[in-house]
Amino acid sequence: MNGASTELMQIVFWADVNHDDQRETLVIMSAYPEGSEPEIASTLQFSVLPGTIVHEQISAFIKPIKGEAGKTWRSKFVLVDQFRRKYKTQEIAFRFAGPVPPPESGTPTGNEPTPQ
Repeated sequence: MNGASTELMQIVFWADVNHDDQRETLVIMSAYPEGSEPEIASTLQFSVLPGTIVHEQISAFIKPIKGEAGKTWRSKFVLVDQFRRKYKTQEIAFRFAGPVPPPESGTPTGNEPTPQ
């Protein structure tokens, strides 16, 4: 390792996943935002039995970073099953949670003193 760091984006949410097939169990193997690929496998595999719904935590570490610090980011998620079939979610809004970098020097913040 050369000591260089790599910035990743982490997304975590809870989802209700249903499965309407009456014969086959669905096993979700991975999940990631549409237009990316997981950099680090972080979603634990989970099963959805035929005709059931499960409440599961889904997470992903991705690169490149898709969102902007301090702003809500929207995306669909792709869930991949044991047969590598892909299922897309509806668009989800993700709120930013983390430190917001200070504004660049000379950028108005809205907190400047009023000239007298």
